[in-house]
Amino acid sequence: MKTQLKTIALAAVLLILAAGFSTAIFAQSVSTLHFGGNVSNFIGNDTKFDNKNIYDFKPGFQIGFTKTFGSFLQLEPGIFLVNKGAKFKINSYPGNEDAHGISETLYLYLNLNYLQIPINLKVNFEVEKLCFVVGLGVYGSVGLKRLIKSNNSSFFDFGGQILGGVQYGRFGVNVGWQPGFSRIWKSFSRFCIRMDNPKKYNNTFFFGLSYAINGYSKANKVD
Repeated sequence: MKTQLKTIALAAVLLILAAGFSTAIFAQSVSTLHFGGNVSNFIGNDTKFDNKNIYDFKPGFQIGFTKTFGSFLQLEPGIFLVNKGAKFKINSYPGNEDAHGISETLYLYLNLNYLQIPINLKVNFEVEKLCFVVGLGVYGSVGLKRLIKSNNSSFFDFGGQILGGVQYGRFGVNVGWQPGFSRIWKSFSRFCIRMDNPKKYNNTFFFGLSYAINGYSKANKVD
């Protein structure tokens, strides 16, 4: 718990420093609320399972706040509450057979909730009354709850981010991809899924709506 609090405090300090640095360079800023969903699974080297298992995308959510500095070239730190994970499809496992020896399919949902701090570098261009945005960035995350306490899962996640969007006035639509760079856990064992030292990483596609609290996108003007 103490480690989590220290990490959250450090992330908050880094966010404040980034915002202060941006303010010194750019003259204007826009505060934006974000509401959306995502689909996530795991990527990485395959590991031998006791039985045939297939992991698939599962739905999640993410809500947050960003502060955007600049006009054409923009620096955007933020803070989000994000739900990630994956869905496992298990075709058979011990004790799952019926009277005819046929196994029912078991779906196992693994949920990871994070407090996530992204920092993006974006560019935008205008077409008529619309403002289109593309960007690259990185994120650091702190897990709010250990995935499965007995399986040595990690509280931390770090990765990259590719994003795009379109804005009209104060409103926007955003999409993006977040590939994770840090391992989710060092070992995992549940039901018939057993992995030793798995190289598994978060893989998330997100989408959502945004609302600029104190400004709007056209000509990057601020009220």
